[in-house]
Amino acid sequence: MLLVNTHLLFPHNSSFCLIRLWQVYKIIECLEKFMVEHGLTPVPVILCGDWNGSKRGHVYKFLRSQGFVSCYDSAHRYKDEDAHRWISHRNHRGNVCGVDFIWLRNPGKTHQPLSLSWKEAVLGIIMAKLCEAGESAKEIYRQVLEMGCRLSFYDLQKRLYQLGFTARSAEKMVDGEIKDLLQSFYIEMDDLKKYSVFPPSTSTDNVITHTTNSSNVKMLNCVSLDANSASRYKSVLGLTIQGASLFPPLVEQGMWPEDFALSDHAPLTVILRPRKISD
Repeated sequence: MLLVNTHLLFPHNSSFCLIRLWQVYKIIECLEKFMVEHGLTPVPVILCGDWNGSKRGHVYKFLRSQGFVSCYDSAHRYKDEDAHRWISHRNHRGNVCGVDFIWLRNPGKTHQPLSLSWKEAVLGIIMAKLCEAGESAKEIYRQVLEMGCRLSFYDLQKRLYQLGFTARSAEKMVDGEIKDLLQSFYIEMDDLKKYSVFPPSTSTDNVITHTTNSSNVKMLNCVSLDANSASRYKSVLGLTIQGASLFPPLVEQGMWPEDFALSDHAPLTVILRPRKISD
């Protein structure tokens, strides 16, 4: 089993979502390299911590496209759309949200290639930003097609700055990190054909849903390398989610108790049981 405990970048400002997404991308990339370099057999991967983003965010969608399941939501049979059922944090402004997750991915779980999920997630963020700026669907499509060409580092840097992803708002997102983004962000024109059918009045929600649906379709058609590897091992073990709970219990109903002063986060507990998954 591989276990990662993390705390993604604060604050919740949407200008930081690209950095949080990049952090998750690097975590998964490092895990994949670690498994290859050490010749590990397929093992369950658990990611836990404060993700500074809810089920409505791009990080959540990105992890789902990578085959991870939220243990708490799975234990309670909540769907991806059930973002209002529970909370785990009350911030310094008194706002409540669900940002603490324990993610599980078992060996053989189907998921998109990491680089493809990264490209689609970044594209989704940029499209959402364009919608927030009041761009029309036609203009968004035109700009997306432009991004499908081989942009120079200067062009991409300028475009990101125009959308609010500056070094200041991204807390020292240095040029080297933008270059990493540029190397991962080249989009083939064929991958953009699905965006040519935008209706005349496309809202931000519709754009994000369209992107998510496309990810779901590809997720069903892509099989991870672990799935192929699992058949070669007779003792591949996975984990079954037996239960999950948040404390205090009131947060499981989407409310924060006024008398709870232990922390501004609700502790999340998950019970997992080993099981053989190669049969």
